Parts: sequence; structure tokens; C-alpha cells
Amino acid sequence: MARSKLERTGNGTIAYKVLPTDSLPRPAKDLIDVKMRGIKTGVDAEILAGNDGWGYHKTFLPGTVGILTYKGVEVALYYRRQMIEVSSDECDPFPVGAIKDPKEAWVRIEFLHCKASVEKGAWFADQEKELLSKIANLEGLNKQRDQENELLHEAVDNLHKELDEQKELTKRYKERLLGKTKTGGIIQKKKVVKKK
Repeated sequence: MARSKLERTGNGTIAYKVLPTDSLPRPAKDLIDVKMRGIKTGVDAEILAGNDGWGYHKTFLPGTVGILTYKGVEVALYYRRQMIEVSSDECDPFPVGAIKDPKEAWVRIEFLHCKASVEKGAWFADQEKELLSKIANLEGLNKQRDQENELLHEAVDNLHKELDEQKELTKRYKERLLGKTKTGGIIQKKKVVKKK
């Protein structure tokens, strides 16, 4: 849990503050994570409100900012950025940043995984460190896998060489048995006379 500064109270207890999302039980956090995947806009959050403990509270200007809650705990903030309409001539290029779907104007900030911090962006820095660590680990695994693959390729190449050598030896042995030499000459076969 993310804790603030500890304070001693007069009756011998210690008081501290935590974010409400940190005090949610694990099943509730998992449920919120799953639900949040499908709630991309404030409109989606508004539809969910009123079902199974979910709520949506509009603030500031109607439809611009809203807070999604689960059983009274704030879990996400939705902000709809302002859009303007621009007219251009048909011959002008289509802008890269043009919004194709009004849902793209919405920004969602989830509170469930944010830690209490006075340092701006500390949570994102922690996430970046964790991701970089995972990337380094995966790169190490990939390097190890590449080395193993190289060794396997070498082993397969050696087996192919051995197989080719065995085929050549078998061919030579067969030729000898049939009476042929490498130069194409014929080896005289001895006649075996059986005594009666």
C-alpha cells in the first residue's frame, strides 16, 4: 500500500493515509481491470453506471470530465478533449492527425495502478524501469536461444556430414562386393570349386 507520512496520535496508535484503490481486495481489483479494458470513453462509463456498484459522476462541463467509481471508490478519470472542425480544399492533403472516430478524443486515466506520490510521473518511471528490466531479460533469453540454435545447427550439419560419409563408405563397400573398383575396372572373382 502507498503510505503517506506516519503520524502518532495521542492514544498510542499510528495514523497514515492510503489511496482507496490500494485498500480494495484482490478480486475487486481484478474485476476492475477486466471491466476497464472495455470502457474507453466517458459515454461507455456512463452506460456502465448503476450496475453492480459502478457509478459515473460528471464534473466541470457536462460531458467533458467524468469520474468512474466502483462501490464509491474512484477508479478512473475520463476527459474528452475539445475538437474543432477544419475545412480545406479537395486538393489539400488529408491531415495525419485527423480524428476519424469521436471516441479518439477521450483520454482515460486509471487510478487503480497509480501510486501515491508527490513526484510527478513516478508511477510511470517505475513502470518504465519494470518494462526495461523485462526487455533486458527477454533480450538475454533471445541471445541464449540464438546460441542454442547455432549449436543445434552445427550439430545437424555434423550429422549430415557423417551421414554423407557413411553413404560413401556403404557405396564403396557395395561396389567392392559387386566387383567394381572406383576406376571402373573389374576385380577378378575367384571361383570356388566344391568337392564332391
